[in-house]
Amino acid sequence: MVVYVEQTLLENFLVTYCVVSIVNLFIKESKSLTRKIIASLFGAMMALLYPILNIQGLMLLILKLCVGYIITLFAYKTKSQKKQLFFYCMFMFVTAIYGGISLMIHFSIYGNFTGEQKLPTTLIIVVLMVVTYFLKQVASRLYQKKQLNNFVYKVIINNHGKQIKTTAYLDTGNVLCDKDQKPISLVNFKLFSLLNKNTSAIDLFKKNLQTLKNGRLIKVKTLTGVDEVIVFDVDSIQILDGKTIYKILNPSFAVSKVKISELGCDMVLNPKQIKGA
Repeated sequence: MVVYVEQTLLENFLVTYCVVSIVNLFIKESKSLTRKIIASLFGAMMALLYPILNIQGLMLLILKLCVGYIITLFAYKTKSQKKQLFFYCMFMFVTAIYGGISLMIHFSIYGNFTGEQKLPTTLIIVVLMVVTYFLKQVASRLYQKKQLNNFVYKVIINNHGKQIKTTAYLDTGNVLCDKDQKPISLVNFKLFSLLNKNTSAIDLFKKNLQTLKNGRLIKVKTLTGVDEVIVFDVDSIQILDGKTIYKILNPSFAVSKVKISELGCDMVLNPKQIKGA
């Protein structure tokens, strides 16, 4: 068997480096470049040894599993054995994904899995870059969603004898208050319309607030100067935080002029409302 040392080293170094980097995206642990390089070099060197050792079957599988664990010891620094085991499982899972994609591409090109033909190094590098970018986007979206979910609450709004259930995002940056320092939460037009069916978009545009409960205009400072915000009250709201329920009477809402649907909610809570509940 002919082993091309440079090509084998390069391919396996890149594969190991990409897998270690992807796992880093999911676990948010040490991002030491030195650790990743050492782990990748170790993985590449072991790939050269496999043909020389001439081990096959179950013994080869056990050896590769052990090598994978050593790679995670090099790559990720932690004193917790449970975390180290988790890192190892993640590493092997991502490795399996790369392996499966490589086999799929190999079969698509050659129509078999004999291993007589070898994928070109350039193609492997391109595939690694594409898959890494895709997995990075998935990891980023999952992390952002997890962060957002930590600040999302279920809310029950009572107004005019009707009850509306929705979700709200608790924004610590929302410091909007009325003249008497009463905290104000933000709602989008969709939720506003459900709460005030007698008030149309035209009424809002003309600032006709007679149909709103305690409807009023307040001035707020913005980056471009001073703007007016339409504020109104509802009968009450209940904010559900696990087993804890915050009930607020006559809370104040403002119609948001910016999109808040990107948060996956129709409402942005003022943190002072929860503190004062």
